Amino acid sequence: AVETAPINVPVAVPLTLPPLTTASGANEPAAQRAAPEVSLPAPQ
Repeated sequence: AVETAPINVPVAVPLTLPPLTTASGANEPAAQRAAPEVSLPAPQ
């Protein structure tokens, strides 16, 4: 159960980023690259 908790947190962060960048359209590709980087600072 503890292993699923940390995995769900990073997955939820990237999911919220795409929708926000989807409005821009041009940022879509940039969001995919930022998603992994944002996952690290997210816990901080």
